[in-house]
Amino acid sequence: MITKEELMAKINALIPLIITCFGLINGVLTLKGLPALEIGDEVITTVINGIATIVGTCWGWWRNNNWTKDAQITQPVLNGLKAGSITPEEVNDLVDNSDSN
Repeated sequence: MITKEELMAKINALIPLIITCFGLINGVLTLKGLPALEIGDEVITTVINGIATIVGTCWGWWRNNNWTKDAQITQPVLNGLKAGSITPEEVNDLVDNSDSN
């Protein structure tokens, strides 16, 4: 799983690349005599808000659902631990037995 520090490093590396790409696109459009991209504060704010909304929604949806096989298997174990019907020792025994197979 990616750590918060790794994610921030990737984001920090992508932002200058994206800005440079927009500059290059504007330069090429200007050289060809075409209208340049007009990116103002409103456009930047709208794009950032849209991206944040999409990423936040997808992340929340992903985190609150058991998509992987491992998550589907472990959810009943977690529920049993919370309810007290399974002890941590029983879980350790299950894990130890599954590792030996």
